[in-house]
Amino acid sequence: MVKYNVFLIISMIEVTEVTFPEKVLGSLKTVVTLFHTTYCPYVKQFRPIFEKYSQNSNNEYAIADITDDDNPLWDKYKVTEVPTIIAFKEGREIGRRNAIPGLGLTAEDMKGLLNEI
Repeated sequence: MVKYNVFLIISMIEVTEVTFPEKVLGSLKTVVTLFHTTYCPYVKQFRPIFEKYSQNSNNEYAIADITDDDNPLWDKYKVTEVPTIIAFKEGREIGRRNAIPGLGLTAEDMKGLLNEI
């Protein structure tokens, strides 16, 4: 029996409101960013999908925890539902998917965003 080692390249970083400008907006690559809260069941359902797509991708992936209602990222990026995914390139928003209230996001939403960017 032949055994193969499989290595997954995951380019995912966690960002805060302090590190967001440098890590996301300042990146030379497209950065697909998941805005989430720790209490949302739809985030818990979607996060493994987000992580799956981060594997072996040419894009970078970031996770922004906005659990604190006072986090300025809520307003700055007009996040009204979580999870929300926004793609940034050269400091600009180039694509977005907002959660559907009561449903969240799906793998189809993720695929659609990636095809769009």
